[in-house]
Amino acid sequence: MEHKIRLAKKTVFIIFILSIQLLLLYAYHTQEDFFSNFKWEYLSQVYFPAYRYQAQNNLPLGSPASISESSASSPNEKAIPVLLYHGVVEREDGSNILVEDFRDQMMALKKAGYQTVSLDDFYKFVRGEKELPDKSFLLTFDDGRKDSYYPVDSILKALDYNAVMFVITRYIQAKNDNFYLSKRELQKMLDSGRWELQAHTKDGHDMIAISSSSQKGHYYTNKLWDPQKGLESEREFDKRVFDDLTGARNDLENNFGKRPYAFAFPFGDFGLNSINYPESKDKVLDITHYAYPISFYQITLGNGFMYNYYGDNDYLFKRINVRPEWTPNDLLAILETGRPKELPFEDDFSKFKGWFISSGALEMNNGTLSLEPSSDSSSATLFLEGSKPWKDYTFSALLDWNKGNKVSLVSRYEFISTYLACEISDQYIQLISEFAGKNELLSEIPIPEEKKPNRNNLEVTIKATGNKIECSVNKNLTVSYANVRDEQLSGGIGFRISNNELGNANLTIKKVQVIENSSKQNNPAIKPRNKLLNLLGINNFAFYNKE
Repeated sequence: MEHKIRLAKKTVFIIFILSIQLLLLYAYHTQEDFFSNFKWEYLSQVYFPAYRYQAQNNLPLGSPASISESSASSPNEKAIPVLLYHGVVEREDGSNILVEDFRDQMMALKKAGYQTVSLDDFYKFVRGEKELPDKSFLLTFDDGRKDSYYPVDSILKALDYNAVMFVITRYIQAKNDNFYLSKRELQKMLDSGRWELQAHTKDGHDMIAISSSSQKGHYYTNKLWDPQKGLESEREFDKRVFDDLTGARNDLENNFGKRPYAFAFPFGDFGLNSINYPESKDKVLDITHYAYPISFYQITLGNGFMYNYYGDNDYLFKRINVRPEWTPNDLLAILETGRPKELPFEDDFSKFKGWFISSGALEMNNGTLSLEPSSDSSSATLFLEGSKPWKDYTFSALLDWNKGNKVSLVSRYEFISTYLACEISDQYIQLISEFAGKNELLSEIPIPEEKKPNRNNLEVTIKATGNKIECSVNKNLTVSYANVRDEQLSGGIGFRISNNELGNANLTIKKVQVIENSSKQNNPAIKPRNKLLNLLGINNFAFYNKE
């Protein structure tokens, strides 16, 4: 009897062990990708913090709530930022964000009231078809890397966030790839409801030969060099770019049953950074638009307003390339300064309110803002982030013009290549239009010797109402112009200082005040897409050489 009892216990124990093994085998079979990409660091850096946050805040498991469910009573947003990440890594590499830093950034955004939106929400917003709640943002990742999914997905789930992955489609069917996500992994992302898949390129992420000297350049914006035939023809360029764009679209549609409608330019370059084919800027957007209704490029701070506004255009949108050195507070501060500002606006420079340089050097000290060019430049330009939607307003400033032969108040600032300005020298006060990189003198008056202004405590005002612009200096010298082009009826404010001698100009800004003017004119319509590239100009953006 005792022998039978021991045998029964042994049998139960063996069955128990076999059951555990079977369960582990089943778990590995169903979660093979997870176990293959599991890293012990993720336990302390991602999984435990994510689930603890989820439990503490009573957030639901599963897919993110729709925007209408989560924010029905929230105030409406006026502009939307788009964040861009690539890899989320365990060790610093100078290009990608650390796992714990990404986690802390996302949790800080959630705590501050920010909520992700879907790509469809974003697209309807910029087309004026849908309102979105305050502090909405679109979260995006490029390339389809494993390290931008496995350490990220649990954080998205815990925070009730979603994201868009722009995929390099040539790797979808790759076997045993340790860097890029497989078709099975991408499908699992889609099935979660937290991820959307859109196109980044097929083969266009590689640098190509562009000259006989082995020089390399971006795929979409340069002509390919063939050792036998030389540079490809314009027709060959068009076909190569077209085939790659439609090939990426078809790859995603054929593998996942849904046609993508958004494209992210590799390296953010859509023709403005070409080396051997500058005319590509006139073609790439048109070719891309044939395959995708919307596209994205990345910007760096200071190279244009960072948010996307309804009415900007209907096709090309900006993404903020989140730098690996940014802390959660840095990211929050950047997003906060980029938010649309209301009029009236005043600044005594007791705290930072969002002034960024397009060129030059900037310093805030003792209640003033100091602007000067770099040592290898003759000019410096400064603009106020968040002032882009302003239309009819009076902009006044108190200045110390310390060095330089020209100082300008900038109005209706759209890009570094598109703005209006009141430019002051020792001889003239001029109204200038910079449009698509072309400088035009609108109006000017000479400055009589007896009225030559003192450079200290210089009071300058520029007033823009509809198609009329007016500038006054120390309230006794005034110049005006009444036929401003319709493409320049809105935009923000800024300053510019210049000198013929490199690095030898300096402007101290003591106080700024902006008040709204009344105007009976209608707001300008959305800028047609075919005019957008002209507005951007060719030298507006700084692109990184790698992603």
